[in-house]
Amino acid sequence: MRYAIRAAALGAVVLFTGCPTPQREDSERAAASSGPGTGMPPAGEASASSLAAAEGFARVELPGLSIEGPGRPSITGDYGAGAAQVTTPFEWAVTWQRGDLPPLEALRSIANAMLGAFQTSTTSPGRIAGTRPVEVAGKSGHEFELVNGIGNTLVATFTACGGRTIQILVGGRAEARANSDKLVASFRCTPDPHKDLDRVGVAVEARPGWKRTKPSGPPMLVNEREIVVNPTTVAAPDTRTPIEDFVPTAVRAAGFTLESERPTDKKGRKLWRASLSMNGKNHPAAILAWRCEDGRVGAVYVFGEPGSSLDEGIDLALTARCLAPDEAPPTYPVKGL
Repeated sequence: MRYAIRAAALGAVVLFTGCPTPQREDSERAAASSGPGTGMPPAGEASASSLAAAEGFARVELPGLSIEGPGRPSITGDYGAGAAQVTTPFEWAVTWQRGDLPPLEALRSIANAMLGAFQTSTTSPGRIAGTRPVEVAGKSGHEFELVNGIGNTLVATFTACGGRTIQILVGGRAEARANSDKLVASFRCTPDPHKDLDRVGVAVEARPGWKRTKPSGPPMLVNEREIVVNPTTVAAPDTRTPIEDFVPTAVRAAGFTLESERPTDKKGRKLWRASLSMNGKNHPAAILAWRCEDGRVGAVYVFGEPGSSLDEGIDLALTARCLAPDEAPPTYPVKGL
C-alpha cells in the first residue's frame, strides 16, 4: 500500500510506503481530553516523556523544531522547507514549509486534496471522518482524520512554527489516532531567529528585463509581458524516490492542473506543462524540477497571461540552480523602484 500525502504551502509532499500489519490493530486508542483555559483539546493525555519511556520513542532534532517518535527518520530539506519520514514500526512524518498557517477553509481544501490522493493510492473510497482544533506546543492547530473502506487511517495535524507551516502526519489502522496524539503531544517549536526564511535556496540568473514583484520575501520575478518565474523547493520524502513520483502531487496541491503526469526532459531537468486558474481564467503554466546534489529538490513555477507563450520564462527557469548553505542569492531589481 502507498499513502500519498499532499502538504501545505507550495505542495510539500510526503509519501508513506509501508503497510500496516494486523497485529497493530490491537494498539491502544488515546482519549481526547479538554484543554483547561484554551477552548481546545490537547493532542494527547500522557506527557511526551512518559510516552517515550514506555514505548521507545526518541526525540528527533530537526531544523528549528523537534518531535518524539519511533524508528529512524529519513530527513530532507533545510530550515525553510523539509520533511522527516519514518515507515516502521508505523508510518509517520513531519513536514515544514515557509509561510503562515493557512486559514481553516484553506486547510479544508488541502485536506480534501489529501483525501483524493489517499483514495487513489489505497484504491479504496475514503472520507474525512473528523476534524477538530488542537493545541500544538502552545499554539493553535487543526487536525483532520481521513479513513477509507479497508481500515486505513491518516491523521494530519497542521500548526505553525517560526514562520513555517507544519504538518504532522500519521498513517495506520486502529492505532493511528493514538500514535498521532503521542507525536503531536511531543512536538516542540524552537525557531532560530538568525535564519532567513526569505532565502529559498534556489535561484535563477539575474537577467535584464526581469524584476522582483516586491522588495522582500522569497523572490518572484516578472517581466514586461507579465510572465512570472518563482524559484522554490519541494519537500522530498527521501533522497532516492524519483521526483516524477511526488512532484505532480505537490504541483496539484499548489493549485496547478497538469496536462500530463509524465514530464518531458529539458536540459537535464523535468518539465511539466500545466494551467493555473485565477480570477476565472486559465493561465498557462510550466513547472521545472530537478534533484540538487545535496538531495533537496529544486523547482521553478512559471505562469503567464491567458494565451501567452512561456518560452522566455522557461528559458530563465533553466538557469536555476541550488545554492550552497552559505552562498548569497543574486540581487534582483525590484519592479516599480
